[in-house]
Amino acid sequence: LIQDVTQGNPGADGKVPAPTTTIIDDSTGRNGGIPLADDISTRLTAAGLPTVAPTRGANGVSGNNTTPGTLVANIDQQKYFTDAVTEALLPKFKADSNPFAMVYWSRDPDGTQHNQGDSLNSLTPGINGPTSKAAVKNADTNLSQIIQGLKDQGLYDNTDIFITSDHGFSTISKRVVDNQGTTVNDYASSLSFAGVNQGYLPGGFVAIDIAHDLNQPLYDPDTQIKDSSGKNVAYTLVNPQAGERPAFGDGLIGGSGQIKDQTDAKVVVAANGGSDLIYIPDGDAETFHKVVDFLSKQNYTSGLFVDTNTFGNTPGTLSLDSINLQGSTSLLKPAIVLNFKTFSTDPSNPTGSQVEIADTNLQQGQGMHGSFGRGDTYNNMIAIGPDFKQSYTDLAPVSNADVATTLASVLGFDIPSNGDLKGRVINEAIAGGPDNTPYTTGILKSDPTSDGTSTYLDYQDVNGTKYFDAAGYRDRAERSSDECRYRTVGLSTSKHVLLLSIDGLRQADLADPKLQSDIPNILNLASTGVTYTNATTSKPSDSFPGLLSYITGASPATTGVYYDNSYDRSLIAPGGHANSPQGTQVLLDESIDKNPDLLSGGGGYGVSSIDPTKLPLDSNGNFIYPHNYPKVNTIFDVAKAAGLYTAYSDKHPAYDLVNGPNGNAVDDLYTPEIAAKVAIENGKLVDKSTAQNPASLTFKGVTSSVLTTEAYDDLKVKAILNETQGLNSFGNRKTEVPSIYGMNFQALSVAQKDINGGIAADGTPSAKLEDALKHTDQSIGQIVAELKKQGLFDSTLVVLTAKHGQNPRLGAATLIKDDIYTNALQAAGIEVAQATEDDVSLMWLKAPSQASDAANVLNSLKAANPQAAIDTVYSGDNLAQAGFGNSSDRTPDLIVKLQPGNVLVGNPATSTKRAEHGGLSEDDTHVGLIVSGDNLPSNLQGTQVTDPVSTTQIAVTALKALGLNPDNLQGAVAENTQPLPQLQTVA
Repeated sequence: LIQDVTQGNPGADGKVPAPTTTIIDDSTGRNGGIPLADDISTRLTAAGLPTVAPTRGANGVSGNNTTPGTLVANIDQQKYFTDAVTEALLPKFKADSNPFAMVYWSRDPDGTQHNQGDSLNSLTPGINGPTSKAAVKNADTNLSQIIQGLKDQGLYDNTDIFITSDHGFSTISKRVVDNQGTTVNDYASSLSFAGVNQGYLPGGFVAIDIAHDLNQPLYDPDTQIKDSSGKNVAYTLVNPQAGERPAFGDGLIGGSGQIKDQTDAKVVVAANGGSDLIYIPDGDAETFHKVVDFLSKQNYTSGLFVDTNTFGNTPGTLSLDSINLQGSTSLLKPAIVLNFKTFSTDPSNPTGSQVEIADTNLQQGQGMHGSFGRGDTYNNMIAIGPDFKQSYTDLAPVSNADVATTLASVLGFDIPSNGDLKGRVINEAIAGGPDNTPYTTGILKSDPTSDGTSTYLDYQDVNGTKYFDAAGYRDRAERSSDECRYRTVGLSTSKHVLLLSIDGLRQADLADPKLQSDIPNILNLASTGVTYTNATTSKPSDSFPGLLSYITGASPATTGVYYDNSYDRSLIAPGGHANSPQGTQVLLDESIDKNPDLLSGGGGYGVSSIDPTKLPLDSNGNFIYPHNYPKVNTIFDVAKAAGLYTAYSDKHPAYDLVNGPNGNAVDDLYTPEIAAKVAIENGKLVDKSTAQNPASLTFKGVTSSVLTTEAYDDLKVKAILNETQGLNSFGNRKTEVPSIYGMNFQALSVAQKDINGGIAADGTPSAKLEDALKHTDQSIGQIVAELKKQGLFDSTLVVLTAKHGQNPRLGAATLIKDDIYTNALQAAGIEVAQATEDDVSLMWLKAPSQASDAANVLNSLKAANPQAAIDTVYSGDNLAQAGFGNSSDRTPDLIVKLQPGNVLVGNPATSTKRAEHGGLSEDDTHVGLIVSGDNLPSNLQGTQVTDPVSTTQIAVTALKALGLNPDNLQGAVAENTQPLPQLQTVA
């Protein structure tokens, strides 16, 4: 990036001239080192620094199989390089007054992790021991000095800094263990070698094994034989049975062993630590297939990538194209890239505790990289400076290939690229860039071998730029497949997660002695599960954020979805076009249906029921479907990317919301419209399009009675029963049992709101509420019975919770006219663009700059009028501090928390509503939560957890139960969402 390739080459006189690029490295001042310009030498000397770089000293000692390696970080050498930067280079840059580009490559912690002696022959602590940690601290100290040097020279405020790493790191394993935990020996590890523990893999084991399998001689390309004149004429023959092995692990297999312009070796092995490159110089297909077949059967192998242009598609392997290694270089391309097995010693921190088989002379317990495991491919990246956002977390994938492209964009010039590894401009991180960049995740799977072995490749994609995450065989690579090593306590290979929301169910309802007889099936679930007695749903507690909470692992501050009736300053109202004014209400309920009077919504009970002309548009004139609205992906996206089958059912076609950014995360979406006009005919819920004799029926809204709502819930229960039988939701097509599926129940919520429903102030439940609760409980009993009938209950994690509670729980609400706050603001000259009113008030102002004034008006109203029922007014900084998010196109300017027991309605005199949700009260947010299944260990079944938890934690727990990686769940990563306690990850 900063060095002309001709620099450092000898001139006509045979001497190397000082390059225009200043290069200071290990060889500076020594034979073979690139000379320093006189100006730099003078500056180093003036600063009291030598012009000869110090060696690593004790840090360079790697030890052997009986003597530990280094126990010190690379302090002295790195101090010299850092001093050279701050005392010589930065002052020169300051004096030159020209733009500059500098690369500081820190050997620590890499060099120390390779050589450290903290863990000789042991996998723990491995590269996480005290010496490695001292090396990390050393690098951090060096960075601090460089930043201070920039400040001292007055360069910091106009310098962009990228901090990244060229790879991750793993602890080396020299023993191969099969899937049953038994140590297995390949040919090489069954032999004896000096300096290698008995039964351990020697450096060069791949070359030794392949030579033995092919019955070909093995030569060491790194040790040569001289003739009488001193000329190298041949490579040393290696006899492994005599304890000989290649000096550095490389091997020439077959051929004469003579040094020629073109090798006659049949196979060449280049050992590279966590993966090896294997060449077939003559392109012989028979040799290639023999080597692939042999390697695919070795327990140390975890994935093979091959040159399909030369050898064609091969079962069990993926193409070099899939990882962009099929380039146009004139150099010989590897025929096979062999990835070694990786695993973790701490499943709660798999990338930080990765262990890999490595073809190296280093010892077990020391460090290596180069594998395709996520511990090696997952590095860090931080951008600091005037051209980048501050305190911004980028959820989209990035790589080192993006650094040069991004800096070039910032500087205003293009970098030509002749290769395939072209980075993208990280626009979302640049000041003034978009809030985020959409991306997708996927898994590429090879055709299987005859014994069913496939290579998997995990990747992410940003507008066509693919990012390689991890790869390997599904059982031998850290985070490489749809059945990874993430497991949850007691969930012994859970194959299914069933999510059930009883909308309105509060923890107080589950604990109420007067309701126990109504919920025997729910209590049975509790007896085989863990009950979380202090669970909180989203705030606001509307159905949309409540659902997103447990399928994204995030709050509205991250998802950007505050309510099903909200506002977005960047979108255009339905019916507009690309040039129309921005700023519109976003109402995602029955109003977007093709026909809200029908249970089908006027379509196919899903996204096809949505009329796009009723949707808002983005600035390009594209329709914004519900699935486009959340800013993060869902657990359904993660499951779908892993090749799993998914299903879900909810109350409006607008619950296309669950389909995620790509719009296809749920294979079987069933959303009968709850706003439909229905009747009961012959015991069946019908609308005008499905009734046999519609003229004789009176059609009313589903929620006009608890009875019709129960019948409506039965439609979705039937869908769950069908899906549990391996059918689609309609029961008319064979599919498979979903890995993640679920539904919501509405009857309880309707009974809680009904003027004659709910629970009286003295705690006496109404007949309507008890009937709704009993009916829902019986439905859950049906579902559990079907799981057991199908033999699935012991492999299914059942999560029972609620999107929201209902306020108030006891007694009827005090009803308040819903324009009380907006009228007060209008009287003060403050215009409200959108107000969403339930037992909370969310307001978006036409002029957000008036938010502080608006808060003052409402606080004055609170003081002057107790009937306004204002508890707290959130705006500005206290809105963010309360967890509602920073100011954005979506964030309300004002959120009014009402005093408990109060509800905003259009006309208090005529409303029949006794309760509502959406607010921030205890009754709104303290929901029931039970996680159950026969696969929970007996010591957890029937237990209660009183620690505070959030329904966001359900998402992480669900993915871990399925063996999926929760780091692929964008919202959970952004909020650092953890699994539910007692269900933490174990091996």
